[in-house]
Amino acid sequence: MNRRWKGLAGILLGAALLTAAVPVAGMDPLLLRGPNPLIGKPLADFEIHDIEGKKKTFSAMRGDNRVIMIFWATWCPHCRTQLDVIRRNHQKLIDSGVTMMLVNVGESRDQARAYLVNAGLPLKEGYLDQDGSVSNKLGINGLPTYIFVDENDVVAAVQHQLPQTLSEVY
Repeated sequence: MNRRWKGLAGILLGAALLTAAVPVAGMDPLLLRGPNPLIGKPLADFEIHDIEGKKKTFSAMRGDNRVIMIFWATWCPHCRTQLDVIRRNHQKLIDSGVTMMLVNVGESRDQARAYLVNAGLPLKEGYLDQDGSVSNKLGINGLPTYIFVDENDVVAAVQHQLPQTLSEVY
């Protein structure tokens, strides 16, 4: 086997081994770097703009409820799928005492607003992270990302999709 084919075979074998690595529960399957460091820790308060451009603090907005934050963008196909899951389950989520935060990352107010309206999602749950400062502060490394915060402000879970039941995370 000549050197070129040996090199190609080595690359393919390495890629196959990396792909075959099965992450354990709580691991980030993309980075294989361990559990998210936010889990089990109080979520530090932060400021964020709502979809109308008003600055709000997380602590004032959430009240005493559990919170589900989803970080999303209109260009992200998995985000659109997850926002549709939220739309279909919205009333059930609200009835369970959850406050929803739909945090658009890196896009204009008009773009995020139009998407939420067309998707049939409540504008009052829309928030903007146009410069990425909130998602950077929270260590968001991919979209969509859900952060589940319990009634004591402790991060219960960080995931890339909505679980079948909230009992899986709270």
